[in-house]
Amino acid sequence: MKKILTTFLALGFYLTPLTVMLMAQPAWGQTQNLRSLEAKRLLEQGIKLTQQQKHQQAIEILQQTLIIAEELKDQKFEENVMVWLGFNYKALEEKQTQNLRSLEAKRLLEQGIKLTQQQKHQQAIEILQQTLIIAEELKDQKFEENVMVWLGFNYKALEEKLKAQERILQPTLESIPCCERSD
Repeated sequence: MKKILTTFLALGFYLTPLTVMLMAQPAWGQTQNLRSLEAKRLLEQGIKLTQQQKHQQAIEILQQTLIIAEELKDQKFEENVMVWLGFNYKALEEKQTQNLRSLEAKRLLEQGIKLTQQQKHQQAIEILQQTLIIAEELKDQKFEENVMVWLGFNYKALEEKLKAQERILQPTLESIPCCERSD
């Protein structure tokens, strides 16, 4: 009896660390549940960042979320995350395109101003009309107004130039016998 009791005590003594370790670790279901909660929290965070138009940050969070969703093998959750990722990538692309268009408009405006200063009014008008189209696309009213001022200046200068040429040519035309006026 003493031998059996000693054996049980010894067995209990040696198994105690193993039992404590197993008790401290969550079961597979609990681990999966914790990962699921983490994924949901990250998705909510990604959605909030999307609503705040912080698309790059949202993409980073949603990529982490997608990894967890794939680990959990939750296809519907993965699809939901992918929709939000796609939305953010699209918004980021649109923002970058708008920035590029804005830079193009500014470059064209500078080119139009230089042509105006060089008194190349017809060329300036052509460039400024392109600039105005982009400004309207961007819905930048102040920029549109600025372009219109330069367009107006060039139209005025071109009109005055044409009137001056007409005044210069008028006496010449009257001196030619075929072009005499019959008043």
